[in-house]
Amino acid sequence: MSFERASELDLAEVTKSLKSRFYSSQKTLATLDEFDKPQQFGNLDAFIDFCRKGNSLIEQQTMECKAVSPIVLKKAPSALKSILYDFVSQCQDWSEFLRRTEEVAWIAFPIKSNTTNTEETLDNRALKAAPAKKGNIPYTIENYKINTCSTNPCYINLEFNRKRYRALIDTGADVSLIPTRVLEGTNIRLTRSSTIIRAASGTPLEITGGCININFKAGEASITFSP
Repeated sequence: MSFERASELDLAEVTKSLKSRFYSSQKTLATLDEFDKPQQFGNLDAFIDFCRKGNSLIEQQTMECKAVSPIVLKKAPSALKSILYDFVSQCQDWSEFLRRTEEVAWIAFPIKSNTTNTEETLDNRALKAAPAKKGNIPYTIENYKINTCSTNPCYINLEFNRKRYRALIDTGADVSLIPTRVLEGTNIRLTRSSTIIRAASGTPLEITGGCININFKAGEASITFSP
C-alpha cells in the first residue's frame, strides 16, 4: 500500500475494524474454551446452550461438523446418547441435528413435580377433629383375626358345615358367589333369582339362584351373608 493511499484512510475506522476483528476472535476462543471443557448439565437449558455453542463454532468455521459431533455425543446425558448417535447418522447437516436434539432433549431432564401442600390442600385432607368429651365413656374392644392365609392377604379360610374353604375377599363386589356344591348336605334351599351378575370385565355370569342367611366361621368370627 502506498503512503498516499494510506493517508486517505480514516484512523477511527481502522481502529474500529481492528477492535471488531480481535473481539470476534476472542469471543470465538471463549466459546471454544467453554465448549471443550468438562460439562455436567444440571438442566435442559444448559444442555441446549452447549449444543448451540457447537453450532456457533461450525457457523464461524472454527470447527467442522465431524469434529463437533463426537464431543456432543461424549458429553451428552446417558439417556440421550443412543438417540443422538442415530441423529448424527441420519441428519443432513448440523442445523437439522440441533433442531431434532432440542425436540427430544427433555427426556434426560424430567420435571420434578412440586408436592408442596398448600394451606387449602391441607385443610381438605382430613376432617377437623371433634371436640373432646369430658367424663368416662363406656366402650368395649373386640379383636378378630379372620385372615388365616399367610401367603395371600386377599384370601381367608372359611369353615361351613364342618368343611373348610378358601374365600376371595372382593370389597368392590355387590354380591357374593359360592359354588352350589357348598350347600350339599344342608337344609338350605336355593330360590330363583332374576339378578344379573357380571364379572369385573363385564362378562355376564349365569347363576343357579340365591339364598339367605348362610353362616360361615372365619377364625374366631362368625359371618352371616346372603349369596
